[in-house]
Amino acid sequence: MNARVAIVGTGSIGVRHLQGLARCERVTKLDIVDKSKLARERAADSLAEIAGRKWEEVTFHADISTLSAPNIAIVATNARERAGAVSALVDIGARLFVLEKVLFTKLSDYDVIGRLFAERRISAWVNCGRRAYPRAGVIKDALNGRPFQYQVAGQGWGLACNAIHHIDEVAMLSGQTDIKLTTDELAPGSIPAKREGYVEFIGKISGSLQGGSSFDAACTAGQASDRTVTITCDGMQLSVSQFRQTLTIENGSSVRTEPFPIPLQSEATTAHMNNLLDGGAPALPDYATSAKLHRTMLSAFLDHLRRSSGDPTINECPIT
Repeated sequence: MNARVAIVGTGSIGVRHLQGLARCERVTKLDIVDKSKLARERAADSLAEIAGRKWEEVTFHADISTLSAPNIAIVATNARERAGAVSALVDIGARLFVLEKVLFTKLSDYDVIGRLFAERRISAWVNCGRRAYPRAGVIKDALNGRPFQYQVAGQGWGLACNAIHHIDEVAMLSGQTDIKLTTDELAPGSIPAKREGYVEFIGKISGSLQGGSSFDAACTAGQASDRTVTITCDGMQLSVSQFRQTLTIENGSSVRTEPFPIPLQSEATTAHMNNLLDGGAPALPDYATSAKLHRTMLSAFLDHLRRSSGDPTINECPIT
């Protein structure tokens, strides 16, 4: 079928989604929504750079209220704005969603949107894409259901913003969504994030799962550099370099390094949209799964903020 797709929020990630949509031949009608005139102009420029793509209709909006009901909605707003955007899209008839992470900044939003999705029979997925990497199955097969220790470390990689990607990967590899997290090794308080009004954390969070698996995510201050994931299991070690896009497997005296391609967001969006248009599901966690993992993470970060500030009434963790 030919489809109408709405993309709400055209910041850096939103534009990548936009580029991915341009590769989907069956997406013929496109609604681009951003309250910022500058962001809408940048989105228009991005579309103009995609040579040869012809659309039946491309419409720019400052507000969701002027949209027609889309077949699929991609919501790439800031986390604070996302719950309101989702509710507004449901009101105009959207029933299939791909949502950016971090989902929301308040635990109450997870309740509200969860009930809304259940009542309206909405299907939604969250863009935690590590499980969709082309060779993610190689790691899962190597672990073969055994307990493992998962560690991710690097400098300036955005612990608050990106930890959910790794928590989701741990859930995928272990088959478990009940993860206990501790934030005792985070530096006190927070630091300003790149996006105004949001925060980041420095230090380490740790987690444990039933059966003996564990999770550590460490981030030091400074400019972003290579982020490495190291997974150990029964004497075997698997290391993924984000920068080099390689997987190194050490098992006894055997050491081998293989390509571990990490698709661009635009490429991933094309695949996710084509799956949805074929009547299937994208290779992403569904809303219920991701919301549970988000809750665990957000609760841990809120505890940290409350302890650091001495204010037990804090109910928002401003990460995006």
